[in-house]
Amino acid sequence: MDIATRGRRPVRALLVDDDPKMRVGNVSRLEAEGYDVMQAGDLESGLSFARNSRPEIIFLHLGPVGSGGVAFLQKLRADDSMRHIPVSMLTNHSHLRLKRLGLNSVSGDAW
Repeated sequence: MDIATRGRRPVRALLVDDDPKMRVGNVSRLEAEGYDVMQAGDLESGLSFARNSRPEIIFLHLGPVGSGGVAFLQKLRADDSMRHIPVSMLTNHSHLRLKRLGLNSVSGDAW
């Protein structure tokens, strides 16, 4: 049994990814794990989806440092209605800045 279903309904997930090619691959991967995936192609629409559709988890594909992923997390955590949503960050970049902020990331090819 896959991680996302665990014997019950699929977990509602939101993928926030501004790279269309990566998004296609990440959606396929998440759906294969059993997630019910909603997609957002930019950070503002990702916040809107998170606020309105209440995903159970957010997968955030981070580009290079400064691409907006940290700002997304800050806005998400600053909103009482969304701060509880767990976020899994997917990245192909080394994020020493994230580590200094106390955040961990998962390499996109390692999950």
